[in-house]
Amino acid sequence: MKPSDVENYIAAVSESRIQHLHPKIFELIGDAAGLDVLDFGCGEGLLSLPLIAGGCRSATLIDADEQMVAEAKRRVAKLNASATGDVQFLQGSEEHLTREDTFDVAICSLVLMMIEDRGRLEATCRRLVRSLKPGGRLVLAVTHPCFREEKHGTFRNDLPADFTYWKSGTGYDVKIREPGRDTEATLRDFHWTLSDLINAAGKAGGAATRAIEIGAVAEGGSFADGPAYLVLEIVRR
Repeated sequence: MKPSDVENYIAAVSESRIQHLHPKIFELIGDAAGLDVLDFGCGEGLLSLPLIAGGCRSATLIDADEQMVAEAKRRVAKLNASATGDVQFLQGSEEHLTREDTFDVAICSLVLMMIEDRGRLEATCRRLVRSLKPGGRLVLAVTHPCFREEKHGTFRNDLPADFTYWKSGTGYDVKIREPGRDTEATLRDFHWTLSDLINAAGKAGGAATRAIEIGAVAEGGSFADGPAYLVLEIVRR
């Protein structure tokens, strides 16, 4: 992203994620003290910051965007030095997930929808699961694949006219805007069904053990009929 795009993205999405999605992710992670944590697709580091401050033993933050990594570094640097522990930053994609049997918890939040083909989806899940210690957990968050056509107050999907749930890999634009703000961000996502996600994790050696569906405020201030997000806990077998 260009610096201006990064600024628009951060301004457009931070509040809704913190309010609706992040508490459920932290609920699945539990106490971070002493854990080795991977944050894949870390963005500006919003998920890693509480874990670092909470005493995780190590944190590895990876994002494909140079500006996002720089912003995550800036935010981590503001933490009390005694709380940061061993923190590493990497710019890159799933190809940089080369360490196996390393992490107690891996987070992959709002990333898999950006993957454009099934081969890469499965490769990413494989690398994420194998990065875990046996029994380690992958906390995987996506916009809910079963409710693409719902209109939420914080984002909407511009789906092609011929979209159906069964068309895996369909590309579509996502328009993201916080209520009351003029800043809007546009992302390109790809549709993967619920079975696509669970089967990719299963082929990688992971088992889905818990699922949380999360609602968000719809257009006009009411709640949408369908959930906005899905969070899965995947345990490495």
